[in-house]
Amino acid sequence: KGGVKVPAAENTEPVDPYFEHRKQQAATMQPHRPYEKCDTLKQFLDNDRKVLRFYCIWDNSKEMFGDVRELVLHYFLADDTIEIREVIRANSGRDAAPKFLRRSKVPKEVGALHKPGEITERTVLNVFGPMGHGGRYILDS
Repeated sequence: KGGVKVPAAENTEPVDPYFEHRKQQAATMQPHRPYEKCDTLKQFLDNDRKVLRFYCIWDNSKEMFGDVRELVLHYFLADDTIEIREVIRANSGRDAAPKFLRRSKVPKEVGALHKPGEITERTVLNVFGPMGHGGRYILDS
């Protein structure tokens, strides 16, 4: 028993400076994901034929010949679209065209509509009809 005492084995691995540097870089890196993929097929399959219905009233009685109209707003969960239908009672004197707004997506950011006479890069010309009553506009560059 005349040998040299050896300390107990330690579970240490040799340190590689390059590997440690790469691990530190990977931990601080922020991935760039401006356009994350939205799974619309899953949304469609989960929510097909599911519709939210809201009963609405449009009070336009302050305008000349204005009245109160009853509307039904449908929000389709499958594709995030809306549709607005007017409730037309029998013998009300209105046309039997209940579609107030056709089924379409609602824009997330609504740009400002320039009126004729505003100073913009382009000239806005009023072509048909008075302003605010379904008039048609042309942009002249």
